[in-house]
Amino acid sequence: MKRIPLRRKSKSPYRKAVDAADAALQSYYRAKYPNAKCESCNRKADLRHHFIPKSRSAFLRYSENNLIPLCVRCHILHHQFGDARVHARIVLKRGAEWLKKLLKESRKHLSLTVKLCKEIEQKYKVWKKK
Repeated sequence: MKRIPLRRKSKSPYRKAVDAADAALQSYYRAKYPNAKCESCNRKADLRHHFIPKSRSAFLRYSENNLIPLCVRCHILHHQFGDARVHARIVLKRGAEWLKKLLKESRKHLSLTVKLCKEIEQKYKVWKKK
């Protein structure tokens, strides 16, 4: 039986460009830091989590300062179960000054365009595994 998605994904050029840039960014960090540890539990990190959500700040969407290495388990705990301890551990580890700076940067504005997303994708595509 064919799986029916709950929501249809937009097929607009903008959405495709943003998705491609996001995928390139995750691939870049997996390749550049293959031995990265989860900042919450110290297991092997599988992905980069956006501390300030992508929906809240386009400016921080591709900022290394906002990308936190997490394992799948901690990522699921945070997003699906609302476990605040994941973010609390990150703040304790990185410090109040880091959080203050990040919150200040989150108020900056950036317009994500198809052109900008394609430039970001090209920047990070270099690191994609073959």
